[in-house]
Amino acid sequence: MRLNRLAALMMICLALVLTVPAAAQEDGLNLPTELYTLLRDGTVQRFGLGAAGVAEVTPEDSGGAIDFGLSPDGVWLAYRTDAGALNVYHMVTGEVRAVDAEAGVPPYRGRGESIAWSPDGAAIAYTNENGIRATFFDGGTFDVEVVPIQSLAWSPDGRFLAAEAENDVWWVYRRDGAQLAIHAAVASSRGAAWVSNTLLMV
Repeated sequence: MRLNRLAALMMICLALVLTVPAAAQEDGLNLPTELYTLLRDGTVQRFGLGAAGVAEVTPEDSGGAIDFGLSPDGVWLAYRTDAGALNVYHMVTGEVRAVDAEAGVPPYRGRGESIAWSPDGAAIAYTNENGIRATFFDGGTFDVEVVPIQSLAWSPDGRFLAAEAENDVWWVYRRDGAQLAIHAAVASSRGAAWVSNTLLMV
């Protein structure tokens, strides 16, 4: 009698183990927000919420992306090609706009945000071989020649741009119209995060 109960219990457990993963696959990844990844072939993929699934979000003739950044409204995808051109792609309408044919390529890949949109979507900053280059949609481009930069982060109001260099050094730039002016330097900080419009926690 006990053997029959044990066998029945094992069958129920086995059925649960086999059905739970199937239900999880139907529901998707259960992410708190959409996830974007860059594949080796230069394709950007979006893992949607719930059962939305996975979709490619780079245009077919993009030539392959080497890095990318998502606009604050989640509609525009900025990406660079091997030729060093920066384009933006509207993921709903399919429109592609050339932003900067001489954007350059990032000195580091996979070590931070090499393309960063300002919170208001009015500017894009990106790393290149010479330091930082920024495109202001209402006023052209601006170059900051500095050591190679690993990662960029705008303050919540878009007035300041923090740039991470090697050896845990951070440079902080202030936006003056369509220019970036040095505002501060922080030596020896492993990581940093904006906690308010003017406060950078290091």
